[in-house]
Amino acid sequence: MKITVTADDFGFSPDTVEATIQLLETGGVRNTSIMAVVPETQAALDYAASHPEHCYGVHLTFTRDGPERPLSDPGRISKLVDDEGRFFEGRSAQLRAASRRFPVDQVAVEMEAQLGRVADHGITIDYVDSHKHLHKYPPVSAALAQVLPRFGISRVRRPQNVYPVARYKSPTYWLGRTMGRGWLCLLY
Repeated sequence: MKITVTADDFGFSPDTVEATIQLLETGGVRNTSIMAVVPETQAALDYAASHPEHCYGVHLTFTRDGPERPLSDPGRISKLVDDEGRFFEGRSAQLRAASRRFPVDQVAVEMEAQLGRVADHGITIDYVDSHKHLHKYPPVSAALAQVLPRFGISRVRRPQNVYPVARYKSPTYWLGRTMGRGWLCLLY
C-alpha cells in the first residue's frame, strides 16, 4: 500500500501558505491542494507556478468556514450560496449536498471556475479533492464526471473511510457503502 501525505487548504491564509511551502521544500509533503476561492490563493498560485516539481491538486470549495467566496456570479449558482452570495457554512452545505439540493449544473459552473483559475496560471492539476469532502456526495461527484475530462484530470482523492472516534456521527459512516459504489474516484 502506498500512503501519500497531502497538505490541503494551500492559500487559505498567510500562515497556511508559509507552512505548506516549508513542508514542500523540506520534503514533509509531496502534494498540496490549492484553494482557489480564498484571500491568499494568489500567493499559492505564484509558488506553484514557479515550482512545477511538486504535485498540485485543487481543493474544490463549495462551503465556507470563513473567507471562502465563490468565483462564479452568485446568480448562476443560486442554490450553492446564501442571500449574501456566500457559500453555505460547512454542515449546512454538507446536508444540502447529501440531500441533492446542490444542482449538478451549478456545481459544474463553480467547479470550472475554480479549476480554470488554477489552470490559467500554467499549473498542472494532478488531482482534485474538496473542502469538507463534499466530492463524496452525488451532485458533486456527478459534476466531477462532467468537468474533469475538460481539464484532462483523471484523479480524485478519495475521502477518508477511517473513523478514529465517534464514527456514527459521520455522514461517510452512514452513507459510505452507497457513495462508494461506481465512483470515478481513485485513491491518490
